[in-house]
Amino acid sequence: MALRFPRLPSAATSAGALANCLLGLAAGLWIAEALLRALALPQFEPAPSPPCVKDPPVILCLGDSFTYGVGAAPGQSYPDRLQSLLDRSGKRFTVLRRGFPGENSYGLRLKLAEALDQDCPSQVVLLAGVNNTDLFRPNSYLRANGGFRDRFQADEFFAGSRVYALLRAAFPVPPPPRRASWEPKVPAPPATLARIQAARALQQAGRLAVAEAGLRRALRESPGDPEALYAMGLFHIQAHGRAADAVRWLSDARGRSPEDLRIRLDLARALHRAGKPAESLNELRFIVGKDPGAAHLAVLLRRGLPERPDETGLGRMTAYDLERMAAAARRRKIPVILMTYGDDPETWYNRAIADAARRSGAPLVRNTDLTDTPEGRAKYASADGHLNSSGYSRVAENLFRILETDIMTP
Repeated sequence: MALRFPRLPSAATSAGALANCLLGLAAGLWIAEALLRALALPQFEPAPSPPCVKDPPVILCLGDSFTYGVGAAPGQSYPDRLQSLLDRSGKRFTVLRRGFPGENSYGLRLKLAEALDQDCPSQVVLLAGVNNTDLFRPNSYLRANGGFRDRFQADEFFAGSRVYALLRAAFPVPPPPRRASWEPKVPAPPATLARIQAARALQQAGRLAVAEAGLRRALRESPGDPEALYAMGLFHIQAHGRAADAVRWLSDARGRSPEDLRIRLDLARALHRAGKPAESLNELRFIVGKDPGAAHLAVLLRRGLPERPDETGLGRMTAYDLERMAAAARRRKIPVILMTYGDDPETWYNRAIADAARRSGAPLVRNTDLTDTPEGRAKYASADGHLNSSGYSRVAENLFRILETDIMTP
């Protein structure tokens, strides 16, 4: 009697079974979505924190270096000038300046929830996006260009899906951790540290020659101090855009500080701007070898350093982050105002801010008439590309007019 073996399914049969399973899954998800919408169930968003109110009401200004006031004299940032305008008009408001130089829109998204809890604002003003071009920051350029398959893309693709919202509520994804190791911890001697801090304040005020002289004096007093070398390197690239000079100073600071990875990261930036991508990648390899948690730099190593950013992707990411921030504030019944930067209205970031304002229904303060002409730059721009005191005063006046219409009119 011959042995009979069971027939194995053919490749065509297996493919057909797989296709049927996928079709059944898609049909099940479609039916579940239809049922959830028919029952008018909520979006399963986490319940917002109880509202908090302060007296006088708080206007929270959240943003990057343009909110901090880089380029202006101390006390002349746009939040400071707005406070003066409110005081002179007899309006009782407290303006809080929450500016983080160098921060991108994603980092500000992470900071917003904490600011809403701690500051209890009655109004939020957002200015963000221009720093998204920094390839070396976590969750910035790479997230816009598909380097991370994270929930940015899933949230955007499945926006409005009840099934996806239910799954997100059942299986929450924690935000990526903020790495404290990238924050500066300056071990310089007290006198050297004081000179460095004074030079940075002078740089922000536009007094570049005096700031550079102060840094050189700090280096004479503490030759080879890594923090003084690091400060001088940053000064050359921030104040003058001289990447080659910055490379020289940052290279001397390398390997001398407990914060060596932070110094090497800025050296990699300077090398890339100086047209030395191979040397920049070498610094990134060193950082990733010492710090396996630097996943965003590992992705840069795999993909290589592009010659120019993808402005379309950056604009999409900027608009997305701003819309999510506006939605987070409005869930707490806090109105939001968006602002553009002071240069050309056709830059990718100003267009993205305008798109976010349109889609979210937020009022938009247009500051694009300040430095988009040679005359405007001479009058309102600082030497390092930020605004000066007059420029920030104009921003405050533009914002004050919107506030008068939106929250101060009985």
